[in-house]
Amino acid sequence: MHSSYKASEPNQPKVSEAHRICLEDARYRHDVDSRFLSFTIDMALVAGGDWWSAPNDDTIQPASGGEGTVQVPALDFTNPQLVAHAQRLHDSILRVGGTAADKVHYVSEDTILTDGEDLSHAELRALQDFIETTQHDLMFNLGTGPHHMEGRTWTSQELDRLAAAMKEDGFEPDVWEFGNENNAHWLVFGLLHQLGAKGTARNYLRAVDALKRNFGDESELGGIANSRWPVVGEPFFGIPTGTKSFLKRLRSEGASMQGPLTVHYYPTQSERCTPRTRSANVENLLKPSNLDETPKWIETYESWIEDYSPGTPLWITESASALCGGQPGLSNTFYSSLWWLDFLGASAHA
Repeated sequence: MHSSYKASEPNQPKVSEAHRICLEDARYRHDVDSRFLSFTIDMALVAGGDWWSAPNDDTIQPASGGEGTVQVPALDFTNPQLVAHAQRLHDSILRVGGTAADKVHYVSEDTILTDGEDLSHAELRALQDFIETTQHDLMFNLGTGPHHMEGRTWTSQELDRLAAAMKEDGFEPDVWEFGNENNAHWLVFGLLHQLGAKGTARNYLRAVDALKRNFGDESELGGIANSRWPVVGEPFFGIPTGTKSFLKRLRSEGASMQGPLTVHYYPTQSERCTPRTRSANVENLLKPSNLDETPKWIETYESWIEDYSPGTPLWITESASALCGGQPGLSNTFYSSLWWLDFLGASAHA
């Protein structure tokens, strides 16, 4: 249900009138998974790297290639406040992903890098200790950026190094995710690195085989974490990169998803985003017709699953009020909380 409201500018909050919200339809709908409300920590914060802003700084910094430009250190996973907040969400899924996940190298202590960012064994151990302390399942993003590829073919060299380090410590993610927004690699890495559905499907199946070789036949690999933009849906620039095309290609290969089908959705885009299809402001965030988009596109994805990969669960593995690091004065206000409440309800109902 959407109550009427009178929006004011985010930096000038005003209370124009009081509203009473009555839940007229309180019928039982259905149960959701106990892990329905989960969260992500970006790989840029796990390993240290390029981020949207410095701590306690709301200044809009420019973006480059779909990611932030402010260098930040790795998170301190022993921070008492971080641990306490995460423990309140125990028994949910912690996803490690984001744009940096497609760029990071998985390295040993004596590796010397010549390019890119790195996830060291020590940082991996810190993540493991945090997961065990806060009692979460782990979804780990398996990179699909250029240094994971030979030409246009995904290779397992990075995964093999990561798996060796994980197995040394008895550490294994509960589920994996293949790439981060595979349909937006044109923005992050350039047009020459954008694969279509055929190449993505074949690389996904290579990764499935590599995971089973490293961790056993029970390994789950979700994907492909395509980015869904407001207004236009999954951006299309002459290359069939969409989720539907990917699922159709998998089926043509005699295969289906070996984990959840994942998608990313942000209802608006912050000032950092270029291009933008719906700017981040109060009106766009809380407009009832925009709020009503969520159950409609979820229904579309579920129909694709029914047609091409029956039984596959649909997971929204990234969402927030505004793409590209959030919009100061909006994402950090109660306006965003109203959207979040509606989004959770619409997602659960769908």
